[in-house]
Amino acid sequence: MGLQKKSMEEISEFQKDRATSYPGSTITESEITEINGFPTHKIFYTDGISEDTILTYLIIAYDREYEFKFDAINKTEFDKYSSIVEEMKNSIKISKPNFEGINC
Repeated sequence: MGLQKKSMEEISEFQKDRATSYPGSTITESEITEINGFPTHKIFYTDGISEDTILTYLIIAYDREYEFKFDAINKTEFDKYSSIVEEMKNSIKISKPNFEGINC
């Protein structure tokens, strides 16, 4: 089943389940938002194994999934680089794929 048959809410639930698959993992923030007009699931969580602080943006565009992920060893390191991560996130440009000339 292609991504076009899944709602952003269904994809978000899958992402939340994946983020909390390790005992002790904690979701701090989870919301559906947009990046460059494309539906995006933003999830901010702590990994239960390593205590890493992780921010993931799952972007759905043109029936494709794009994942932008920032993983820091702790909240202090995360805060130190979060403004750079925001700049990177805001600079994402996704073009419609062109499959001309590709034979499968």
